[in-house]
Amino acid sequence: MKCYICDKTIRKPQAYFGDEETPLEGKPVCEDCYCEDEPFVTVLHGRDDIRYIISETRNETDGDFRVRWHSTDPWRGYYEVKAKNTPWRIHPSF
Repeated sequence: MKCYICDKTIRKPQAYFGDEETPLEGKPVCEDCYCEDEPFVTVLHGRDDIRYIISETRNETDGDFRVRWHSTDPWRGYYEVKAKNTPWRIHPSF
């Protein structure tokens, strides 16, 4: 099996798979690509002060939030955060 991102050969027991509600959902990735992925967005979720990230491979909100890329031209764009049945608001300190 090959990593979807870097094309490195990985054995099935060592493979990670993209989390639910990510661009690489269900696709095999190596540990480095899974763990070192840059976050698209950081979410304060629930009543705690823990920051959860959503990246290309990880969604630490267990699918309660997702992001969608909107391209404004070939080089630029932005991510839109959507909540799945979860009330949320943007925190001004970010």
